[in-house]
Amino acid sequence: MSQLKKNLYLLMAANFLVSISMTMIMPFLSLYIATFGNYSQDHIQRWSGYIFGVTFLAAFLVSPLWGKIGDRHGFKPILIFTSVGMALSLYLMGEVSSVSHLFFLRIFMGIVTGFVGVSNAFIARQTPKKESGRVLGTLQLGSVTGMLFGPLIGGYLADVFGFKQTFYLSSIALFIVALLVTFVLKDTVTHTTNTTKKRKSTKYDCLHLTYSCFNDDDDCNQSRPNCQLQFTATALALC
Repeated sequence: MSQLKKNLYLLMAANFLVSISMTMIMPFLSLYIATFGNYSQDHIQRWSGYIFGVTFLAAFLVSPLWGKIGDRHGFKPILIFTSVGMALSLYLMGEVSSVSHLFFLRIFMGIVTGFVGVSNAFIARQTPKKESGRVLGTLQLGSVTGMLFGPLIGGYLADVFGFKQTFYLSSIALFIVALLVTFVLKDTVTHTTNTTKKRKSTKYDCLHLTYSCFNDDDDCNQSRPNCQLQFTATALALC
């Protein structure tokens, strides 16, 4: 199996688990809040909506920043960081005892939920153009399926194991994802940042050199024909 396929199937499974972790809380969220104290039904319903929705709002605002950071520093470190962050937030959700703590943990989870978008960029960068539609469609299958089946799986786990244990199990699953991303996922694209910088530097150096040549500087008197040729090639490249 090629490394691209390994990356694809790994990230598809990871997106499935990440999407489940975002929606699994839906069926039992109001019941979980009720365990924190003697609250009215209005209070429970209102905060259930806030706590569930704030994760997606935070993800909507912050996800583009993860893409920018990934462009500068590489996508794999972002995948590791976000998966560990989500695993930590899920574990802490099983430890909270107040509505406000759960609310802020869901915000934190939304902030570090850049995994799905960054995984798309990671795969797209190393996929041949003629195969990009099939590959990215397959990758999206994981996140869409996780969103759809998250409430079903979350409700089943909560019924069988309890609320807190459901968070712990989900946390363990995402820690495993982080380990797999660290040791199995490989970036097959050669980074060209240094090459690009060298090319830019060469262009500027050549322009400086040609300026000296055409102004009869002593440093270039002996290589005027070659210098003029460089000037022509550089001008064409810059245009």
